[in-house]
Amino acid sequence: MLTYLWIMFGGALGTGARFWASGFVADRIGETFPLGTLFVNVTGSFIIGFVAALTDPAGPFLVAPRVRQFISRAKIILLASHSIELCRAMCTKALILNKGTQVFFGDIEEGLDRYVHLRDSPA
Repeated sequence: MLTYLWIMFGGALGTGARFWASGFVADRIGETFPLGTLFVNVTGSFIIGFVAALTDPAGPFLVAPRVRQFISRAKIILLASHSIELCRAMCTKALILNKGTQVFFGDIEEGLDRYVHLRDSPA
């Protein structure tokens, strides 16, 4: 139960930080293009990767397995890509949209098969 509370606490901190940083950038640059969102996603991914590398079992800082588990939960939630290799390496689930309509949600391998079939079929 305590693990869930820590995850909720971390999620709340992350949500608040994302909202503030996105608004900060949007207020200074404008909202024509969502640069605030871009800034948050790029810096967030960098920070998560940096912390994960530092706390990896082979990294310079040894941390408790629970701490590493907490940090590893903070991974990319959404990956939009047409790279089959990248999706296979990073994802366990696939969501496929065709003209705004969901055509598949499920296992990554089945999703990739359906994606290739949809991509290669005539329009």
